[in-house]
Amino acid sequence: MISKPDGVRITILVERLGWQPHTVRAALSGLRKQGHQILASKSPKTGEAVYRLMTPMQTSVTAPEEVAS
Repeated sequence: MISKPDGVRITILVERLGWQPHTVRAALSGLRKQGHQILASKSPKTGEAVYRLMTPMQTSVTAPEEVAS
């Protein structure tokens, strides 16, 4: 889900995985420690945290102004 172009809101990850928000964030931290680049931003519509997995080609691209919800 985090590899989608617009990323995924944390509430969606919590709902689909059945985990607590702090557990989702810990798992994302684990991915970062493994070398994955994960962009964290906020949804302009809801203010929720949105996470997106960056591919090597996307590392120079800035975050989109509006993240789809």
